[in-house]
This record gives sequence, structure tokens and C-alpha cells, in this order.
Amino acid sequence: AQHFSGRGITDRNETLWVSWVIVTPSHRLFFSGDSGYFPGFKQVGDKYGPFDMTFIECGAYGAAWPKVHMFPEQTVQAHLDLRGKLLHPIHWGTFNLALHPWYEPMERLVAAAVDSRVHIATPVAGETVQYGKTNGTQRWWRHAMTEHENIKKRPAQLTLKEND
Repeated sequence: AQHFSGRGITDRNETLWVSWVIVTPSHRLFFSGDSGYFPGFKQVGDKYGPFDMTFIECGAYGAAWPKVHMFPEQTVQAHLDLRGKLLHPIHWGTFNLALHPWYEPMERLVAAAVDSRVHIATPVAGETVQYGKTNGTQRWWRHAMTEHENIKKRPAQLTLKEND
């Protein structure tokens, strides 16, 4: 993974920021952790891939911090670099860290995945995904996205009480 580290004023980059490769007798998994896009994904894919599932961060991005968070299109590219079969996007829809709407990462990721013919899993929080089965593919955030857009379109209302 590529990201700065440290939790205090004086410990900047004193620890490693990592990703994981998990190999079992029947599957290979990759977990990106928090990372910007970099050539290391291809190196890991060449050395440890192909991966049955990749869990790759896909949100809270901005032009000012490309080395620590990926744009959704880079998430898809990292998955391709890793030689993944099923992409499970992570690290999106969390607290508002960036200037994009919370649902934007998934909309952009879905478009990039379709363009690149990448299979994705998009489970609702807490939903179980079983590799090899068709599940976790609903675009559930779109309902909330539509409601968010409808709220933005409503005219502001001011209600005054009788004595105001």
C-alpha cells in the first residue's frame, strides 16, 4: 500500500502502511488497506496473483492527495493489475473526508468496471458475500442517492410562529 502513516505530531512515517495477501488452499485474496494507486499493485499481481477476490479502497479521493487515496477508475485498474476476478470496493461511503458526494465513488466505479468488464460485489453493509455465487450485486446506494438529490432540489422553507 502507499499512504503516509502516523497518529501523532512527531511520528510521521515511523510505521508502515500495508496491504495483505491471503492465500488459502482454495482461494487467493488481496486487501488493499488505505492506498493511493502505484506500480506496486502490478508487482503484487505478478508475484502472488491471480486473486479470486480483491478488496480495494475506492473513496474519499481528491486531486490534492493522489498518493494516499485512489480515484474509482484507479481502483478498477489496481484490480486489473492484481489480476483479480471479483472486485469488492471498500473505504467509501464513510464519514465525509472529501468534497465529492458519498455515493459518487460507487457510481464512477460501476461505470469503470463495466467499461473494463470487471465483476464487482456491492453488498449492503453487513451482507455476506460468498465467492462463486451471484450475490452482493445490488446498486443499493442509488435509492439513498436519489433521496439526497431530491432533498437538494426542495426549496428552502421558513416557518415562523405566530409571535415571531
